Amino acid sequence: MQQKLYNWNTLNTKVFRKLGMQLAKQHMQDIANGVPGAIERALKLLKIKISEYAEESPSSGGKPASPGSFAPGALQPQPFEQLLPGGSPGAKASPARLQAVQPAGISSEVLADKERSIVELRETNEILETKVRKLEQLVKLKDAKIQTLVARLQAAGLA
Repeated sequence: MQQKLYNWNTLNTKVFRKLGMQLAKQHMQDIANGVPGAIERALKLLKIKISEYAEESPSSGGKPASPGSFAPGALQPQPFEQLLPGGSPGAKASPARLQAVQPAGISSEVLADKERSIVELRETNEILETKVRKLEQLVKLKDAKIQTLVARLQAAGLA
């Protein structure tokens, strides 16, 4: 487990930083622990960053001209909501729009981390709402069974 975290931290600091993206420590822990969906979110973000990088350097045919020629932070992190299926409608925003909305003094990594947290909390909320609906159905079913049994007791003259 420690080795996995070390490997993800190394990848985060040496590779992802050059692409202008950073994974939160909690996200790396989720990946190392095998939390469902954690690696998919990271890979989707990486795919978007690579495609943005390819668009940024059209003269080189989408390939870097030389190692290290890419300026860190040249790409702005995208809101995590638009990276996941079922993200909120209209959540897509251009990097320019993100900069306009971004409060002064807050780095884009912090903003992206907060947006990831928001998405994860929304997913958790959806799961909990589904569980509540199922529990409500079970309560209705139980009430119906109780009414049936009470009716049987009354019919038998025991209640």
